[in-house]
Amino acid sequence: MFTKICTAAEAAALIKDGAFLTCAGNMHNCLAEEICAAIESRFVESGHPAGMTIMSASGVGDMGPVGGVFRGFEHFAHDGMIKRVIVGHNGSNHSIMEMQANLKVESYNFPQGVIEHMFKARARGLDVELSKVGIGTFADPRLEGGKANSVTTEELVEVVNIMGEEYLAYKTPKIDVALIRGTTADEDGNLTCEDEAVLTNIQAIAMAAKASGGIVLCQVKNVVKKGALPAKEVVVPGVFIDKLIVCTDLEKNHRMTMGEYYNPAYTGKFKYPVSAAAVRSKENHRPPGGSGAEAPCPGEHGVRLS
Repeated sequence: MFTKICTAAEAAALIKDGAFLTCAGNMHNCLAEEICAAIESRFVESGHPAGMTIMSASGVGDMGPVGGVFRGFEHFAHDGMIKRVIVGHNGSNHSIMEMQANLKVESYNFPQGVIEHMFKARARGLDVELSKVGIGTFADPRLEGGKANSVTTEELVEVVNIMGEEYLAYKTPKIDVALIRGTTADEDGNLTCEDEAVLTNIQAIAMAAKASGGIVLCQVKNVVKKGALPAKEVVVPGVFIDKLIVCTDLEKNHRMTMGEYYNPAYTGKFKYPVSAAAVRSKENHRPPGGSGAEAPCPGEHGVRLS
C-alpha cells in the first residue's frame, strides 16, 4: 500500500548529489530540523549527497556554533557536501560563514524579501523575478551582484530596462528538494500548522519545488486519518507534498525558538498579561496531546557530527 509516511533517514536517501535544496523557516520556525540532521548523518556515513546548492530566504537554525548548537544549515557545513549557498541572512549559520570566508563554497546574499518573491515566481513557472529592490546596492550586478566571495563568479542577477525603467532580474532556481514543516498532516499530505508560530514560506517553497519537478519533504508532529482535517485549516494541500516525516524528538527537533520548544502565545491561541505575577508553568509549554517540557539551555542538545 502506498504511503507518504517515511523516516527522516529514508527521506534523506532521496536526495541526489548536486541537488538544489531549499529550506523553509526562520530560525526555528517551520524548520525541518530532523530532516536536516538526517541528511548530515547520511553524508557523514556515505559521502552523499555531495555538491548541493542550498537556499533559504532567512536564517534557518541557531546562531551556531555559539554554545555548541548546530541546527538548520549548520548540518551542511562539511567540505564537499555543498558547493553553493544562496541566502538572505547568514548570521544563523556561523560554520557556513567560515566556509564562505575560507573560499570553500560559492556564496550569494540577496535581499530576503526578493528571495521570498523568487520562490513565488518559480511557483508560477517564471524564470526571473523582476524587482527594483537592490538597485544601487550589493545586489546590483554593476557592483557585486550579491556575490559574497572571490570564488563566486556566475551572475544570478541582471539589469533590465522595461518601458524606460530599470529593474533587477533575479534568476529563479529550479528546485530539486524542498524541506518544509507543519504540525499535522492527514494521510494524503494535507498540512495544517496549528502549533507553528509563523507560517514563513512553506507554501511558496512547496509550490516552487513541484513547479520545478522536484520533491517536497515535510516534517510534522502528527499524522491523522485521511479527511480528518478541516479544509479551511489546510495551509499546504497534499498534492504539493511527497513525503511526511513524523518527528521522533519534538523538544529537540521541532522547536519554536532557540529558547522555547513550545509557547501557545506565539500561535495566537493565548495572550499572556505583562505582569511579573503571570509566570507560566511548564504545562503551558506543552501543546495539546504533546510531550514538550521547559526548553533546555541553548547548546544542551548540540552535537556536531564529523
